[in-house]
Amino acid sequence: MQIIVLDIIITVFIQSIVEKHNKNTALITGPGFIFQICSLASGGTWQFEAGYGTAKGAQLKFALHLMEESAARVQEGKRLIYSRAVCPGTTDTPFWNRIPQRDADPATTLTADNVAWVIDTWLDDPDATAEMMNAKKPRNDIVIKRHHPFEFWDGIMAIAHESHP
Repeated sequence: MQIIVLDIIITVFIQSIVEKHNKNTALITGPGFIFQICSLASGGTWQFEAGYGTAKGAQLKFALHLMEESAARVQEGKRLIYSRAVCPGTTDTPFWNRIPQRDADPATTLTADNVAWVIDTWLDDPDATAEMMNAKKPRNDIVIKRHHPFEFWDGIMAIAHESHP
């Protein structure tokens, strides 16, 4: 299995995922995974920093393109590579130190482990849906759902505290 996670803050949680699955030394013969760590802002609804929302939206659309490309590759008999995107709400990262107009309230903020849980779930079950994950979520005050306006795709998840707008 091959795992690729694309995001600036991946070092926060990727090591625990790789260690849990202990597949970083496996031969690359089975399915692969490409995970995009996007944002709730990926849907273009965040007014605080248009550049951030635009960049995360492009990242999400890249994940969608990879989903389509992988499906076509499988039809040609080539290796399956899952493309997935998790779109977290406010997460406890250094990012919030750079935005003075918005504070991250620790009581309503996700942790990197909460976001990693979504990826970990996909590694265990690549076909897991938002509805399945929401039933098993790591915290009761978290909501996992399909990310608007990308509800059609099972591989696009939104995760946020229940109080998140």
